[in-house]
Amino acid sequence: MPFPAGYYSVKSVVDGRHIFRSPIEDLSLRPKSIWALKIGAPEPRPWLVRHKGDYTDLEALGAPTGVYRSDDKRPFAFLIEMDYTLGWILEPVDDAPPGTFRIKTKEGNRYWEVETEELAFGRLIKLAEKSPAATQLFVFSLRSEVYAQDTKSDSDWATQYRKVPEAQFSMSNKREKKFQG
Repeated sequence: MPFPAGYYSVKSVVDGRHIFRSPIEDLSLRPKSIWALKIGAPEPRPWLVRHKGDYTDLEALGAPTGVYRSDDKRPFAFLIEMDYTLGWILEPVDDAPPGTFRIKTKEGNRYWEVETEELAFGRLIKLAEKSPAATQLFVFSLRSEVYAQDTKSDSDWATQYRKVPEAQFSMSNKREKKFQG
């Protein structure tokens, strides 16, 4: 386990772009692309990082990420059950600041890489062979805020998170989380 599970910001080493889902997405249940957001974009919600045996689960807004078997050229966030492989291996990078990793598929043969073409929301993340390029390096930074699951929806895929001061958060039982104030 490279670091503790929790909520993290992920940025590209190249130019500090935040890595996340697009700030504007269609309303379908299709898989959602992962982006290196435009420079200067507001900091997105955090990634939930959990270690599960020999791989790491990266979740964006409650959606697990992985490789979609019919389009295995990019990582996606999945809102519903589909034909996919979930999970990643975080490979620490020697001679880099702490928290710098390459993100590779569970099979270990392809890595996240920031594309060079600038699109509407930034640059897409693709899967590529390992290279020494900095476009494959990502910095994980622990987010210190407390995030609580908003219970407006019963659907797991629609889970949204909002910042909650630690003093206002309480757990009334295992099923229900309440927001005070």
